[in-house]
Amino acid sequence: MEDFKALIQSPTPVLANFSREGRKPSKTMDATLEKLKPELEDKVCVVRIDVDVHKDLVSDYYIFAAPTLLLFKDGEVKWRQIGVIAADKLMDKLRRYCK
Repeated sequence: MEDFKALIQSPTPVLANFSREGRKPSKTMDATLEKLKPELEDKVCVVRIDVDVHKDLVSDYYIFAAPTLLLFKDGEVKWRQIGVIAADKLMDKLRRYCK
């Protein structure tokens, strides 16, 4: 997925949601990100990556569970969350990198 590798080089933070279709934890995280979309849209680019489709990215970034969130800035992983995180806690984490 070459577009992804180019996207994460951006100075705009990129939140990658490594998710699995049809699984409850992934659905919960998807819903949380959808709820936060209005707050995030000018500050961070959110992308959903299906772990069953993009196995190369799963391997490249050592994804062992879904959902896993990775926050990239300037091509580097700045933060990682394995499993579901509450919306308020996620926003607290993102505020550090999305100024």
